[in-house]
Amino acid sequence: MRDYRNYIWLTRYWTYWGRRNLESLLELILSEYFGVRARYEEPKKEFEHCLLIPDKGYVENIVVPKRPAVALFLYGGMHFEHCLPVAMALKREFEELGIDTLFIVGGAAEGILRQLETLKKFTVVEGKPLVDAVINLQIFTINGGPYGGDVEPTRKLFLDSGYLLFNGLIGYTVRYSDWRRDPRGLSPLGVMISAALP
Repeated sequence: MRDYRNYIWLTRYWTYWGRRNLESLLELILSEYFGVRARYEEPKKEFEHCLLIPDKGYVENIVVPKRPAVALFLYGGMHFEHCLPVAMALKREFEELGIDTLFIVGGAAEGILRQLETLKKFTVVEGKPLVDAVINLQIFTINGGPYGGDVEPTRKLFLDSGYLLFNGLIGYTVRYSDWRRDPRGLSPLGVMISAALP
């Protein structure tokens, strides 16, 4: 039973990601299986429905952009490092166009509804949305994931707020050089999860 508990915790450390979780992952292994005296914490979700301002970190309060703005939906947890370079590259390009960028970081399928809740904090103020568009850098369906889910809350939010929605064609698991050589562009699986479902 102890090994089973350790297995569950190790899986959650990896899934939830973040510096403290990865440190605890190593500390648990050292403590439980190598006889090293190390203290470790329970796995904790660090990037669940958080608003991230690039260069400023995570914030609790709503930030009112002073220029036109877009919100990027990115993964938290174990996929955060995959989509962050793409998000940062988009941020640089938007800055050159005079557009502010906010990152809304969440979990995988079960966390996407929470990202919508975070986005709802950017409600219309004096008749104008606080962001002008949302770029989704996650696969599957917003508030659906690979399991389906009710799309009506997403549809209603975007209709009521007036946000434009763009879905990225996600290829986090493909090297750019391989993508360039592949005449298909997207694999059949990529078409399904990055284009058809969104």
